[in-house]
Amino acid sequence: MLRIDRTYNIFCCPYKISTERGYQILIIYLLLNRFNSNIKIISMIKIIIDNLQLNCYIITQYLTKKGDKEATCQEPANTQNTTLHVKTIDRHLAQVDLNKIARSSKFYQRTPQKVTAVEFVKSLCNAAYQGIFSYSKVAFLLGLLGINISKQGVSDRININGVAFLKQVLNAIIQDKAGARSIYNAGLFKTFGNVYLQDSTHLALPDSLADIYPGAKNQSRKKSAGLKIQAIFSLFSDRLTCFSLSPFTRPDQSASKDILDCIKTGDLIIRDLGYFVLSVFKELVCNGVFLLSRYKSNVSVYCPETGKKLSLLKLLNKNASLDIPVLVGAEQKVPMRLVAVPVPDSIANERRRKAKNNRDRHCNPSEEALKLLGWEIFVTNVDNTVWASSDILEIYGIRWRIEIIFKTWKSHLSIKQIPERVSSNELEIYLYAHLMNIIFFHAFFDQLNQFIYRKYKINLSILKIAPLFDEIINSLLFGNLLDGNQTELLLEHVILRHCCYEERKGRINYYKHLNHICRLA
Repeated sequence: MLRIDRTYNIFCCPYKISTERGYQILIIYLLLNRFNSNIKIISMIKIIIDNLQLNCYIITQYLTKKGDKEATCQEPANTQNTTLHVKTIDRHLAQVDLNKIARSSKFYQRTPQKVTAVEFVKSLCNAAYQGIFSYSKVAFLLGLLGINISKQGVSDRININGVAFLKQVLNAIIQDKAGARSIYNAGLFKTFGNVYLQDSTHLALPDSLADIYPGAKNQSRKKSAGLKIQAIFSLFSDRLTCFSLSPFTRPDQSASKDILDCIKTGDLIIRDLGYFVLSVFKELVCNGVFLLSRYKSNVSVYCPETGKKLSLLKLLNKNASLDIPVLVGAEQKVPMRLVAVPVPDSIANERRRKAKNNRDRHCNPSEEALKLLGWEIFVTNVDNTVWASSDILEIYGIRWRIEIIFKTWKSHLSIKQIPERVSSNELEIYLYAHLMNIIFFHAFFDQLNQFIYRKYKINLSILKIAPLFDEIINSLLFGNLLDGNQTELLLEHVILRHCCYEERKGRINYYKHLNHICRLA
């Protein structure tokens, strides 16, 4: 069954509803979630509150009875009684020592504290989820938690120490959620400790932040503000494992070395051309890390045996495809494997048209570069005994997953809705709280997807779940409070009908693609 776990402090309403304060808080909860406050709903509230403690007790007993374990990535649920356990914010945060982080970041300045770390985080996550960030809003949300504080008291905590605190909490939560899952450590990925995707997404900011977060320049020379979120995603755990914020003007090439702090010997990293930096490639290879990247057409390659410079175009004109060892870079001479696979003429011509029409003055492709667009060209240090040349294009295609994740954030999780008139500290605290919400959403989606797959052998689409997240959580909440099993079964049916991948001719979804790679050897 689809069931909510223990206390009803899910995500968009992270507060324990007690008998004493439940009536007041539940009304506010309904209003915040844009329910129509008509007479029928108000009359239902009293019935819900009267039965709240009994329902909490029954559900808690059901979920904690002997032999019924929680579904996690590392330990599957009891398949004879398949139940989805939805973790609350309290339970997510309980895995992290917030008080220790608050002291180390100097968020705690004295003892005792009027606002505890967990209360501060929960109120900020709630405010960020609703897309409203103001001191009075956060003070109101803290008031619902029983903390009597003014908006000035909130303002005093939105400072550089508060930023450091939220950043460390986010990193701690990420590490707690990043446990590896062995089911994808198979097939073409079986020789790697983990497989990571890295990419960035851009957010437009209020122009008032242009001095701190300078954005893209334009012909009008008007100042603009922009920010990049660098993200690293683990295929094995199906979770995000690292975030960083930087001005838009910091290119991906500068962020290429960030992966060195996150990756271990034996891991594989898949990235696009923006991260093509030979000095980083050389360090990764020396550290025993594997990589797969597109080839940059203006980078020289040399024969490992003779040291002579190779002409790729001449080699490709003689051979339809290539799979050869090379030394990449005139100075670095990184030992790599170059693989080139021809693309259909229609795709090659479209690439050339876009390259010629690119308005960026830095992009002025040579005749040779335009001709090389007729091939998919990759460099990797994975041996041909592990990957055949025909495998590489299929493996690189899995990189599209992180693009879908960014699309989910922007289209359905409201991360691009930045409040106006915010300071840099307020912006960073807002974004770190929003990224925590995103981590909680990904954890929820992962649990729901595993539950549906175990029961029906069908995977869910993250792009279809995200816009219905509020409705699913509300259905879980009120289904358990009102008519239980019937609502839960109906919700399962609706999710299967509206949130699964559609079958498309000539295309397979992400999970089928990943499972296919894991079956190949």
